[in-house]
Amino acid sequence: MFTKKRIQSGGAVLAACALALTAGCFSSVAGPEQESALEPVAFKPPASADIDQDGDVDATDLQLFDWVVACDVVHDSQLTSADGSAISAAYGQSGAGLAEDTNGDGIVSFSDFVLYASMTAFAPRADVDGNGTWNSADRNKIQHSLSGPEG
Repeated sequence: MFTKKRIQSGGAVLAACALALTAGCFSSVAGPEQESALEPVAFKPPASADIDQDGDVDATDLQLFDWVVACDVVHDSQLTSADGSAISAAYGQSGAGLAEDTNGDGIVSFSDFVLYASMTAFAPRADVDGNGTWNSADRNKIQHSLSGPEG
């Protein structure tokens, strides 16, 4: 079939292979023809948006992202001892808009530190797009990946 012709481009090689496969030239290599029914594949969200790694991107992942961001009181897209120290230093303060009030209840208390400590496990996965920061682009990726009635 191609004995004396030289194929000049990779595209021609691919076209020739595709033609040979559809013509049945390799049926002895591929084995007998088998029927197979194609089944629909369920929507699988990007793994990077699944912050709790439970196999679903859902409202829990969105909430975890928001809590991780809230616990980043020094705003460096990391949860480190600097955040814990800042929360400890602000212990007992009250008022609206305190960054150290991670749970938003109006007072910096032990529960804010507990929330910070528990979010350190999820923090590495909060940078959904992998650009080194936590921002609205990460939250939007999670929001658009929701696999449920709200998505």
